[in-house]
Amino acid sequence: MPLRELLIVGVLFNMYWLVSVVGQSQFIWLLVTLLLMCWWYYSDTWRFSLLLGGAGILMDLMLNKLGVFHFTQSFFPVWLALLWLGFGSFVWVIRQVIAFYSPYFMKQHRTWVITKNMDGYYVGRAEDVIGEATGHVTGNALNWQYVLRVPVGSTSYDISFDDRMFRQDDKRVFNVPHD
Repeated sequence: MPLRELLIVGVLFNMYWLVSVVGQSQFIWLLVTLLLMCWWYYSDTWRFSLLLGGAGILMDLMLNKLGVFHFTQSFFPVWLALLWLGFGSFVWVIRQVIAFYSPYFMKQHRTWVITKNMDGYYVGRAEDVIGEATGHVTGNALNWQYVLRVPVGSTSYDISFDDRMFRQDDKRVFNVPHD
């Protein structure tokens, strides 16, 4: 998702949230219109929106039953249901951005080919490393320096790393980036 579209979607959702919370029942017609427009423009959105929105509504109903929430109406507020559906739509629309920046989804696999030089220094290559990585070992720590090409959308960035890798045992190494 281009940055411009992300900003527009983010601003629109915040306006939707503001109208929902401040206006509550006054602007239900506007919330329904905006939600239907979103579902029309992003056609796969409605399924996820109903799923996430339904889960949020059930959670709020449970919190109401437990006495955590208290609604003045005898039924669940329509504006709050629409807010949950809008939130579900927003999450679906920006899911690629969430997946890209989330540490839970940012799994990378890199295969290094590392050789030890006569002088005790190490040299390594990997597919997304620019040139060669170089490093030296002190005790159980490897100081490893390299430039990594990181793709972001339609462009890429070359980022310099100065890592410290600590060997815990024969099977585990912990990588700690150095400032």
